[in-house]
Amino acid sequence: MSQPFREALKELASADDPATAAAFDRVLYPTFDGDALAELATFGHRRPIASGEVLFSPGGDPPDFYVILEGEIELVRVDGEGETIVATFPAGQFVGGLGLLTGQRLYLTGRAKRSGSVLVIDRGEFRRLMSSKPALADVIFASLVARREFLGASEAARAVRIIGSRHSPDAMALRSFATRARLGYTWIDLDDADDVDEVLNSMGLRPVDTPVVVTPTEATELAALKNTTEFWEALGARVSSLDPETHDRTVAAISHLPHLIACALVDGAVRVEPSALELAARGFRDTTRIAAGDPDMWTEIFLANRDALSASVEAFREALADLQRAIDAGQADALRAVLARIKATREQLR
Repeated sequence: MSQPFREALKELASADDPATAAAFDRVLYPTFDGDALAELATFGHRRPIASGEVLFSPGGDPPDFYVILEGEIELVRVDGEGETIVATFPAGQFVGGLGLLTGQRLYLTGRAKRSGSVLVIDRGEFRRLMSSKPALADVIFASLVARREFLGASEAARAVRIIGSRHSPDAMALRSFATRARLGYTWIDLDDADDVDEVLNSMGLRPVDTPVVVTPTEATELAALKNTTEFWEALGARVSSLDPETHDRTVAAISHLPHLIACALVDGAVRVEPSALELAARGFRDTTRIAAGDPDMWTEIFLANRDALSASVEAFREALADLQRAIDAGQADALRAVLARIKATREQLR
């Protein structure tokens, strides 16, 4: 059992009770016997692994279910400070998380520590395994749930960092989503930092990577606005000043509308052809990635800014209608001109 997980375990279970700790070990890190491995083998295929080989990386789709037959696999958190070994799994154990069932993207690296071989069970076969082998499913599911609980108390929690201000509704919405999703993360409140530059530099970020928008109203004192703006500019942040209505329209156009469109693209594709997603490649996946966001969080965001979002939807309808008219007219020059204009606008993004 890996030391980081063992230390997290001791904080939650009695370190003076070996029986309790051993019981937790068996749940977190079950070791399959020969009979169990024989059953699992019917759902996958064996393949070799080489020392140092990366099996999955942060940001990727959930990996296949790996059962270590020979050798070892380690989970690694990689950041600007280097590498931290989160857990090591020997022969007879498995590597995987609840993302196998929920589709949650990865935030740790899986790497072969020692050469050997693994049993690879893809996601489709994994679901079949979980529905057809109740005894194995109980062991695996109990381990997956327990591991997610302890990830939040281990070094793995530092793999996902939410950086912002406690006064930012968007930052708080992200924290709320991560908490509801039971995702281990570290919250970094820049309002509490003695040196914001140092905090950001330590993570390879710059102050301009954390833009600040001030939203004065008629009741805002000019001195307070000036002090606030100068404070953030002194920290190196890129400060913009918008009235609340313009702010709402802006975030509706560049944040809320894109999410809504991504959802509509997925829904529209399956309406046109129910099996279309089976052929979806990287372009469609990248364009619609945000449609996999938490429905509860985005329902709250959409409704809180519904007036501005509705106006953005109307503007999008008009832009889409312009493109449709150019296509329906069959005039290549006119369509090319529209696309060139949009391309030039997109290239202005910094």
